[in-house]
Amino acid sequence: MWTSLSVYGLTPIVHQPTRGANVLDRIYVSEPCYSSVRVVTSIVRSDHKAVVTYTDKNKCAQTKKTSIEMVYRTKTPEQHALFLQAVADINFEFIETADDVQIQFDIFYDACLLLLDNFYPLCTIKVTNRDPTYITPDIKRLLRRKNRLMRRGRLKEASALAQRIGKAVTRVTKSQLSNLGNTRTHQEMR
Repeated sequence: MWTSLSVYGLTPIVHQPTRGANVLDRIYVSEPCYSSVRVVTSIVRSDHKAVVTYTDKNKCAQTKKTSIEMVYRTKTPEQHALFLQAVADINFEFIETADDVQIQFDIFYDACLLLLDNFYPLCTIKVTNRDPTYITPDIKRLLRRKNRLMRRGRLKEASALAQRIGKAVTRVTKSQLSNLGNTRTHQEMR
């Protein structure tokens, strides 16, 4: 197989074993374009190893890791139920005590912010520049929770959470890709 591919001008760049002692996962190139090829242990449960390649332009190992603290609000069904229960009992007639419409709006807005902060408190999480673009604060929180569950041996809960994370990642990447398609359409129209 190696010689038949070299007839077409393709050469393999993976020379380390990727499964046991065999090189099963391969990358072929027509000209040298990768400065680094590494075989690493896969982050998913598999007996195959992962192949990671870098060019000089995108070497991740050389960039300095920076982290940004992001603020988000958790939203769970339990929080929604408690919020709806509390809002059903609130009488908003206290807003009508003010004569000015702006003052009424400010009172209502302050009451809503108080409810929001009470039932959906602000949380912070660090996201680094090495995280993939689809990692949102909520996805990172779910990943940490899944890892905690797995370390405690609660595999069923972790598996259910992994499916939820997968759906969230799909939703984010679809959104990112749909925006990419719109920019192409605009560029073609010009």
